[in-house]
Formats: sequence, structure tokens, C-alpha cells
Amino acid sequence: MSKWPLKKLGEHIIESKEQYNSEKLNGIQVLSVTNDQGFINSEKRTSENVSNYKIVKDKYFAYNPYRINVGSLAYAGSEYIGIVSPAYVVFYCASDLDPEYLWKYLKSDVGLFHIRQGGKGSVRSSLSFERLQEIEIPLPPLPEQKRIVKKIKEIEEKSKKLKKQDQISFNGANSVIDSYVEKLILANAKWKRFPLKQKAKINPSKAEINDFDSKKEVSFLPMPAVDDKTGTIKAPLIKKYSEVKSGYTYFRDGDVIFAKITPCMENGKSAICANLVNGVGFGSTEFHVIRPNTKEILPEWIHLVIRSKKFREEAEKNMPGTAGQKRVPKEFLEDYLFPVPEIMEQKKIIEHAEKLIKKQELLKFEINKRGNLVSALMPSLLAKAFNGEL
Repeated sequence: MSKWPLKKLGEHIIESKEQYNSEKLNGIQVLSVTNDQGFINSEKRTSENVSNYKIVKDKYFAYNPYRINVGSLAYAGSEYIGIVSPAYVVFYCASDLDPEYLWKYLKSDVGLFHIRQGGKGSVRSSLSFERLQEIEIPLPPLPEQKRIVKKIKEIEEKSKKLKKQDQISFNGANSVIDSYVEKLILANAKWKRFPLKQKAKINPSKAEINDFDSKKEVSFLPMPAVDDKTGTIKAPLIKKYSEVKSGYTYFRDGDVIFAKITPCMENGKSAICANLVNGVGFGSTEFHVIRPNTKEILPEWIHLVIRSKKFREEAEKNMPGTAGQKRVPKEFLEDYLFPVPEIMEQKKIIEHAEKLIKKQELLKFEINKRGNLVSALMPSLLAKAFNGEL
């Protein structure tokens, strides 16, 4: 319960219906409103004639009555002076209501709750200006409103700094394994290097399973089934072999799949195939398949290298095609000079890398947890502010 008196907004806001009164834009910004960005420049207009568009001035508010329930409300600073569709409601604050105080309140959880409660309509909720006026807000004296806004801004600034620090820490955690692979493996001059095609088959032929029973089930991996964050297979589908034997990429247990198309490749979509139904899988045609000769090179070793940032950057440089349709050619993988130490050394490095990955994931989890805690605190801090407890 707020210690400040509750006042109806209608006593403290004024609707503006001032129109642009010019058919041409003459350099004025046409604005629209989104729930996450507020005002944005709009390329769309309901008509070439903008004379009936409403003017938005400094410290004005605007919203679409049919989207206000999802938070599509905007507050204009000087950089967003412009015009909006006549369908929008435009209003400003009376002298006893600080516009930034109202803005912070209306975008808070409690403010959005009252907005949604004020909307009406069985199919699509809307909030007219008349119903907006009925919403009650806690209203302290103007100097106290300004103090609350200043305090909220200070908290928001500290939150931004914490999130920025967390992002730097997160990026650092992400780079641990990349740095390890780049410095210890890819830059290691003591190991012999071989074109990958000498140590592995690239895109083995599905002819090798021509005798496979068409009624048997197999694993099926669309592109989303490969997690680019962990490099693992998540939620594979199961299909009959007869359904997928044509038109899809074939692989089996022990193979390494590698997304060849942008942006999946750059994002790190690759995985080692294991526990496939009947040992066989099919998936997106946008996968390359690498089948290692395990006497000389391990699938985990291949996966460690191809998931590294350095390898993906090299692959990106060799992607022909147009933007959005670029693909890593099979020849890049075949001819890539892979470092190949002895099997026992591969195993030792893989074991160490897996420990690093676990530590990396734990660190990222802790960073995310701290960020979520900061985000979760903001609603309660805002509630305290508007209750007069801050």
C-alpha cells in the first residue's frame, strides 16, 4: 500500500489532438511505437497524405490503443519529435505530474497491470484515452516525484554496469576453450598435419546401408536438434528409414556432423553422433558428415577442433555463395590440414579440455544466475519506489 495518495490520471494528463496539417513530410519523422524500443522511425504509413497525423513533441506520450496491453507505450525525448498515425493516442502531463515519473510508473509491472486491467474488448483488448484517465497512480508532491525518478535512474545505471561487467565475464568464460584449442592444438608445430580426407571420410555414401530394413526406425536430426551452445544433440526425432532414406544426410554413431550453412556454421552447430536409434541417423542436408578413422584420429578430437572459433573463422573465409546462402564446401574440410598427434595424446588433451568445458559452463551459469537476480530485483525496487519506501 502506497503512502502517497492515489489520483486518477485524468486529473493530471491532457490529450493532444494537434494535427500535422501538411500533406508532405517536409523532413519530419514518422514514428511508430514498439513495446521494447518505444518510439522508432517508421517506414509504413496508412496514407501518403499525412496531414491528419498527430504531432508528438518533447515530453509527450503516445500509444496504439490496441497494443497498449503488451506495453506498446512510448515517451518522447527531443530526438523523437515527429508525427504518428491518427489511430494513436497522444497526451502530455499537467504541471503537477513529472512526465518521467509517469513513464517509469507506466512501464513498471504494477503500471502495466493497471493498463491491462483498464483495457476492454472480448477479442482484442483496447485502451481509450477515457479509460486511461480512470487509472489511479500514487502521486507524491512534484519534488518527491523528481527524487524518485533520480533514484530509479541511479539503480538502473548500476544495473546496466553490472550487466555490462557480466557480459565481459561471460565472453571471457566463453573464450577459455577457444584459447586452449588455438594455442595448444592449432598453433602446435610439433605434430604432423594431414589433409582431413586422409584421416576421415567426408560425407560417406548412404549406399553402405542399402540392405538396411526400410521398416526399422532411425534417428532424425533437423538443424534445431543440434545445440550450438553445447555442441550436442538435443531432442532428436525418430522416423522410419523408409521416410528419410531419400533427400536427407546420412550418418551413424561415431560420426561428427558439422553445419555448413550460414549462420549455423558460424554459431557452432556441430556434434558427435551417439546413441542413434539402431546406430543410424539422417538429418538436414545442410550438415557435412566427418567419419574418422578411429585408429588414427578420434571423433572428440575432430569435434574439439571444428568447434573452435579459429576453425570457424577459417571456414567462413572459404564460404562461396551469396549473403544468407553461404556454405562451407566439402573440399574445405577434405583439404584442411588437421593436427594429428598420437591417439594417447589426443585422449589426454580431450580429457583436459572436457574439464575446462565443465568449469566454463559452471562459470557461465553463475554469471547468468547473478544477472537474473539483478533483473528480478528491479520490479520489487520499483514497487518500493512507488509505495514511498525508497
